[in-house]
Amino acid sequence: MDRSQTTTLSWTLFWTFWAVYVLSAVGTLSMLFFGFGAVRDDERSILVNTFVVESGVAVIALFYALFQLRKGPVSTPDTEEAALRDQLEKNNAELMKIQGAIRKAKAELAEAQSVVGYHDSIVALCSPHASTQVVDILKALLLNPETDKVEVKKVLDEIGRMKKTGKLSTPYGTRTDLVQLT
Repeated sequence: MDRSQTTTLSWTLFWTFWAVYVLSAVGTLSMLFFGFGAVRDDERSILVNTFVVESGVAVIALFYALFQLRKGPVSTPDTEEAALRDQLEKNNAELMKIQGAIRKAKAELAEAQSVVGYHDSIVALCSPHASTQVVDILKALLLNPETDKVEVKKVLDEIGRMKKTGKLSTPYGTRTDLVQLT
């Protein structure tokens, strides 16, 4: 491939990447700052950190791969392949490190939720002025009754404790699917 074709291909790839990146960035930023989608606060910080790291790595990799911004002599296909393998190993190591940090953060979050329970979340989701359906509380907590049976039981147990202590009441007497702050 001659130089002009390589340059044209590089710019085509650059603008394609840029369009995809802008679309994903707009989507992520609208979720984070404009309230599109259901993102919990604990997921928000993980999403921001992952987005920043992903953006930085993608931009650096793009410029290095497309425009060959390397110091040193002109590379041959063999040295390029070796350099790409090295970069791939570094990126994999960094990815494993980030995934480990995410797993650790999720484990800490799960532990904190099991210790604290769902009391504060239930209080935040209920109102003293209107009834709230228990199903809506589960949806807001991103719990699926079919797959998250243990966590759903924890929420229902907490609702029962809150009813016993008088923090929640069942409006209309017999409607057990509704709760209201007292």
